[in-house]
Amino acid sequence: MPEPSCLVSVFQAQAEPAELPKERYIDNGLISIAELRYCARRRSIKGPRGPLPVWQIEERREVSSSGSFDVQIYRPSPPSTSQPALLYFHKGGYVSGDLDSHDAVCRVLAALTPCTVVAMDYRLAPEHPFPVAVMDAFLAAQWVAANAASLGIDLRCIAVGGDRASDNLAAAVSLLAQRMESPALAFQMLLYPLEWGDPELHASAAQVQTWCLQTNRDVERFVSGGPLPFGDRTSPLLAPDLPLALLVTAGCDPLRDGDWVHAGRLAAAGVLLPTEHKCYEGQLHRFASMAGVVENAGAALKEIVEALASKEEPLGPLPIETEDKQITSSTGTFGVRIYRTSSTWTSSPQPAVVYLHGGGFMVGDLDSHDGVCRALATLTPCTVVAVDYRLAPEHPFPAAVEDALAAVQWVAANAAALGIDPCRVAVAGDSAGGNLAAVVALLVKRAGGPKLAFQMLLYPVVGGSPELHPSHTDYREGFGLSEHDVKVFRTSYGSGPAGLPMGDHRISPLLAPDLAGLPPALVVTAECDVLRDEAADFARRLAEAGVPTGYKCFWGQIHGFFNLAGVTDRSKEAIKECAAALAEALRIPSDGKTN
Repeated sequence: MPEPSCLVSVFQAQAEPAELPKERYIDNGLISIAELRYCARRRSIKGPRGPLPVWQIEERREVSSSGSFDVQIYRPSPPSTSQPALLYFHKGGYVSGDLDSHDAVCRVLAALTPCTVVAMDYRLAPEHPFPVAVMDAFLAAQWVAANAASLGIDLRCIAVGGDRASDNLAAAVSLLAQRMESPALAFQMLLYPLEWGDPELHASAAQVQTWCLQTNRDVERFVSGGPLPFGDRTSPLLAPDLPLALLVTAGCDPLRDGDWVHAGRLAAAGVLLPTEHKCYEGQLHRFASMAGVVENAGAALKEIVEALASKEEPLGPLPIETEDKQITSSTGTFGVRIYRTSSTWTSSPQPAVVYLHGGGFMVGDLDSHDGVCRALATLTPCTVVAVDYRLAPEHPFPAAVEDALAAVQWVAANAAALGIDPCRVAVAGDSAGGNLAAVVALLVKRAGGPKLAFQMLLYPVVGGSPELHPSHTDYREGFGLSEHDVKVFRTSYGSGPAGLPMGDHRISPLLAPDLAGLPPALVVTAECDVLRDEAADFARRLAEAGVPTGYKCFWGQIHGFFNLAGVTDRSKEAIKECAAALAEALRIPSDGKTN
C-alpha cells in the first residue's frame, strides 16, 4: 500500500454544528436526511459532562491511490511505547454522523481504556451508497496497520469497533481482513450493531419503538440503497480465525434480536469461549452516547470500556494447533481436522475424541463446528479428530455412516503415528453427528473393534416419532429445529434408491435390538427440543442394557445450544460440564498431562 501524504492539524475544541438547513424534505412523515445529520451533530454536544483528560487529538486527511478519508486520532498520553489501538466507526444509519458527532464517545474510550482511538469519517449514503462505506472503512484499517510504527501503535493489538450501523462496518472489516489475510486484527467491539433483522423472526424489531428508530421501516429506509455487507438477511460463513468479539445490545432496541443471531453465529464459527455478549436491560438504542446524561448509560459504558481494556494484550485464537488431512477409504474420500493443545504434545500417547458434526446430514463441515472442537480440545484436554463426512442429498445414506466408521478405524490404525492411545478413544457428536456416533458405537461392537472407551451424544437424532415421543409435538415449531426440518433432513438423508429404511439401526439406533456391550455413554438433551424425548428414551434403553450411562437435560435450552457457548452462560456451563465428563471417562488428570 503506497504511503499516503498527510495534512495534519492538532486541535483542542470541538466545532459548533452548522445551522439547520433551510430545506426540509419530509418523506412520509419521517425526518429528512438534512435534519437527521443536523440532529446527529447537535446530540454530540450532550456527551459526557466536562473535558476528559485526553492528551492530544489530531485530525488528518489521508490521501492514497485508493482514495481519501479523514481520521481523528485520540491519544490518552504522550507515546512512550507502542499502544493498543481502536479503529472506531461512528453510527448514523450510514446517512448521518461524522467525526464531531462521536467526539465525546471517542474521548471516553481513549481516556479510560487507555488506548489510541482512531475515528474514521467514512462517506455517507445516499450520495455514496453501498459499498462505499465498507471500502472506506477497510481502507482505514489498512492505513492504520501500514502506519502503526509512526502512529505509535502496537501492530499486534489493533481492534475495530463502533455503534449501530458502524458496527456493521466493523464486522465487515473483520471479515474482509480475515479473507484477505491483512490487516491482522486482534479484537472487534460491536455496540448494538445493525445486523439485518426480520421483524417476523426477531420480536424486538416489531415490539419496541425508540426515539431514533421509530419502526423497522426506518431500518429498511437506511439500507434501501443496497444490501448490507452481510448480504440479503444472511451472513457469509464466519471463519474461526475472525477476531475475538465483545458484542453489546440494549434491551429496548429493535436491533436487539438480530444482534443475538450474529452473536450466535460468531460463537458457532469458533469465536467461542472468549467471545462476550452483554445485553443492558432497560437501555435504549445508542445509549453509549448518553453516558454523560443518563447514569445507567454511563455505568454501562464504563463496563464496556473495562472489557475493551482487558483486551490490551495481543490476542489470538485458543491455544490449538490444527492439521487437515484427506482420508481415502474403500467407500470414498473425506477430510479430517486434528486439534492438539500444547498439553497434548507429549511423549506419551494421548486420549482422543472422534467428533462428528451436526447439520441434519445435509449441512455442516470442519469450519461450522471448529469452535466446539477447539473448546473440547482445550477444556478436556485431548486430541480431537473432526470428521468432514459426505453430505446428503448428493451422498445419501449410508455414505455418512461409512465415512464415520472409516474415520474411527483410521484413528485406531494410525494411533501411534498420531500420538494417540488406542485404548482411550471416544466418539462424540451433536444432532445428526450424535446419531452417527451412536451408530458407529454399534457397528464397531458388532465388528469386534476397534474398541471405543466412551460415547458422548449431544441432543442426538436416534429414530423417534411424534406418536411415541411428545417433544416432537410440544416443540414442533418456534424453538430452532422444527418438526418440519426433521422430516426434510430425514427424507433427504434417505433419498437413495431404496428410500429410507427407518427400521435399520444404522439410521435409527433407538431401534437396535441389542444395546448390551456398548461403551459407556453420556446423553445430553435440551428441554425445548423436538429430539429431547427420543434421546432420553435411548439413554434409558442403554442403561437398561447394562451400559454405564449418564443423562443430562439442560432446561431452558434449545437444539444446537452447544454452538452458543460464546453467547449464553448456560451454554458455556454445559460445554464445560460435558468436557469434564469426557475427561473423567478418558481418565485425564486436571492438569491435562497423562502418563
